[in-house]
Amino acid sequence: DDKILWIEAIPEVVNKMKENNSGINIIQAVITDKDDDQVNFMITNNVQSSSIFSLKTHLQEHPHVFEKERRKAK
Repeated sequence: DDKILWIEAIPEVVNKMKENNSGINIIQAVITDKDDDQVNFMITNNVQSSSIFSLKTHLQEHPHVFEKERRKAK
């Protein structure tokens, strides 16, 4: 649906989504409460838990998840 705008932080996920859904309206971006600030973005082994926030209590429910990579993002 062209009325939906998907926002995804991980460029590889954006590219894969575009390959699988030619009509998708998706952009690569990290959304925070501060304009133009560079942040650390943690990519996890399962990708879906990736975030600008540390895993902290998430690990209690999902101990198999771990940070795989950290990238600077805007």
